[in-house]
Amino acid sequence: MVQPENLTIGHEFVHHLDMNDIRLRKATINFYNERTKFDTPVQTSVGIVKKDQWFRQYAGLVNPVPQLTGVEVPTVGMERILEDPLGFAEGDFEYFKFMVENVLCASQP
Repeated sequence: MVQPENLTIGHEFVHHLDMNDIRLRKATINFYNERTKFDTPVQTSVGIVKKDQWFRQYAGLVNPVPQLTGVEVPTVGMERILEDPLGFAEGDFEYFKFMVENVLCASQP
């Protein structure tokens, strides 16, 4: 079992990657927009989100700054990879694949 503080560290580290790697930022925006293109934003306890099928609503958080679209997608995805990578891959392979190709391989050319 992953300790909660390690999930927080992973989450915040991926924010750092996402804000400092233009390819990851673009991939995140594209992924979020594609996944939520038919979703209407709704108010929830975590804020305004586009619900999609995220395993945690927070991944769909709507950011008022267009350049930060989908900012919680890679961070929440990292939490899921740390918690249960097999369950993540089995439950939402498209999201899992996004994480592997764009976040875990972010340093690749």
